[in-house]
Amino acid sequence: MKISQNPSRSVSKVRKYIFTAFLVALGARLYVNFFVPGFIITFTAIILGIALYFSDDIHPVILGCMVAVFSPGIRFFIDSFSDYTMSELLIRIYPDVFFYVTYGLVFYILSRLFKDQFTSKYYIILFLSDFLSNLVELLVRTQLFEIKWSMIQGIILVALGRTGLTLLTIFVVVRYTSLIMHQEHEKRYQHLMMQTSRFKSEIYFLYKNMNQIEALMKLSHQIKGRVSEDEALRSLALELSKDVHEIKKDYLRTVKGLEEIYGENMSLDELDLKDLFKILEDNTKEYIKDTPGISCHFKCKSSVMVKEHFYLMSVIRNLINNGIEACGDAGKVYIYARDVNDDLEIFVRDNGKGISPEDIDYIFNTGYSTKFDEKTGDIYRGIGLTLVKEMVEEVFKGKLEVESSLGEGTSFIITIGHSNLEGVS
Repeated sequence: MKISQNPSRSVSKVRKYIFTAFLVALGARLYVNFFVPGFIITFTAIILGIALYFSDDIHPVILGCMVAVFSPGIRFFIDSFSDYTMSELLIRIYPDVFFYVTYGLVFYILSRLFKDQFTSKYYIILFLSDFLSNLVELLVRTQLFEIKWSMIQGIILVALGRTGLTLLTIFVVVRYTSLIMHQEHEKRYQHLMMQTSRFKSEIYFLYKNMNQIEALMKLSHQIKGRVSEDEALRSLALELSKDVHEIKKDYLRTVKGLEEIYGENMSLDELDLKDLFKILEDNTKEYIKDTPGISCHFKCKSSVMVKEHFYLMSVIRNLINNGIEACGDAGKVYIYARDVNDDLEIFVRDNGKGISPEDIDYIFNTGYSTKFDEKTGDIYRGIGLTLVKEMVEEVFKGKLEVESSLGEGTSFIITIGHSNLEGVS
């Protein structure tokens, strides 16, 4: 904790002091009478201890002096409606000032003394600040002569009790804050994982296109060789070859640039399949939260480690999204994983509209889609299932099968060997 020697005079800082002092003063209204008339035990020390622990920009002495004005002032105002005379009220209340000023001074001195061990020695700071400030107030009230050993024992017990309650409250607040921060970190991590999964699948598709461009270049060279007698066609073939080559270079620059930008985020360690399922489950719940008729159920009975988890995440996510789309406004999607000997099987099933027998042989073809915009008539020529199948077969050396009944639903079954999940590169 850093104690500021020159507290800020800004409006926000003043407001913070006033708010804290007022909160502490309100805590003083919760009390029990103790030993002598007017001497009361309140929750003030607990609130002070908590406030000073979490606010390293608040000076203990300044806060103590402000509370020394606020708290007795509020107590005087409330007690003025009782049968006490003005002099009796002042006698009952003025020793409170000594408590708050002493608390601020003792806390400040001990904070400076233990500045390098503030957190580990905080219980000492709390106890001594509480005990000594109560002792000073009691000495003022008894005018130094009527204090008894039993009174000192009493305020020691009170200081111990309030110190314990303060530390317990701080512990709960710190743990709760840590839990919230952990949850926020988990959300950011899961978002990063999903974004990286999408990015990796797009990079994979770009590399696939580059291979197709390479094939086109070879084809253009073959055409050029066969039309050597026709100068016009030869020139056209040469121009085509140059254009295709430029397109390939542009693709390569784009891919390399994207990998450099996103490279650090993509170099994460292998992931347990159960953790991968948890990320997908949280992401999917967020995706379907505005569609109450859709439900997704995840169950993972495998703990196999996955090296290229971004690709597998992209594969499963695509199949889940297809299942959700197939269900329309209402339906269920089941995602299930299990080990079968040395293989992993992943099932993505939905109870949607299903796929007709004449369509099922073509669903993995590039550009094939049964989805279209009813308003414009445009066909959505997606690449999702094509890319999914290629990833399963080329990245993981596995297989992807589909079973479907029109009007009943569709099941996609992924089978991948454990060795290919754990050791692919």
